[in-house]
Parts: sequence; C-alpha cells; structure tokens
Amino acid sequence: MKFYPISLNLENKKVVVVGGGNIAERKIRGLIKYGAKITLVSPVLTTNLNKLVKKNKITGIKKKYTVSVIKDAFMIFACTSDNKINKEIFNDAERLGVLVNVCDYTNGCRFIVPAVIRKKGVVISISTDGKQPVLSKKFKEVLKNEFGNLWSKL
Repeated sequence: MKFYPISLNLENKKVVVVGGGNIAERKIRGLIKYGAKITLVSPVLTTNLNKLVKKNKITGIKKKYTVSVIKDAFMIFACTSDNKINKEIFNDAERLGVLVNVCDYTNGCRFIVPAVIRKKGVVISISTDGKQPVLSKKFKEVLKNEFGNLWSKL
C-alpha cells in the first residue's frame, strides 16, 4: 500500500478515538497539540485519559463503540485490542466517508501517522508506509541527533 504524504489542518476538526488504552493515549497526546476537538469512546480509560477528560481537554464517552459517534467526524482512530470492533469501525468509516486509521494494522488505514520532527517552523516527516514504524522512529532520532545544532540557527 502506498500513502500520499500530506499535512492536515486539524484545528477545530472532530477527531474520534475509539479505545481507552496506551495507544489511544499516545494518539490523543499528539492530536491535542494540533487543536483537534477530540472525542474519546471507550468503556474503560487509562488514568491519564481520565485526567484529560476531567480537565476538559477531550470529550469522553464511556461506552462501547457505536456508529453514531463517527457520523460527523473528520477522522477516526480505531485503537481497541478487539479486531472485530476495529473492523466494524473501519467499515463504518468507509461507508460514511470518514478518514480512518486502525492502529497497528496498516491494511485498515486510509491514512497513517508518520514519525515527525517539528522545530521552529520546520517539519520533517518520516514514514515507511506503515510497514516498519520502529524504523521510522529510529530515523527520527538519528535526524534529531545529527541536525540538532541546526535548529538553534533557525
């Protein structure tokens, strides 16, 4: 599968994350930085996700997934540990025309999230088209270390 590299403006866009574990938490932490209006759907949340809900950083819906939560969404991340639910989310998103990413399953994605370095207006994205995310992260660290001094000159 080949993905077209693109940067999206998520400011005030509804982004739904289904799943309340560590992967969902990691996705949400990144999304918050970009101004997305995040709706989290899961019957159980990590301690940190509960804190984000209580601080009104995200909207939390403590229930199982239903298609109604994605009807007006711009994009959705399916981050559950249940492949059946993830497939249902993917199929619903496809039918509704919502961008979908099934975490840890590239074939269930209409977009992927690359490793990103962002400093002083410069953005570098590194991707292996979802095939080797660990390698993308390693490249990111190499680039940060190799060019770290250049950032201070910008």
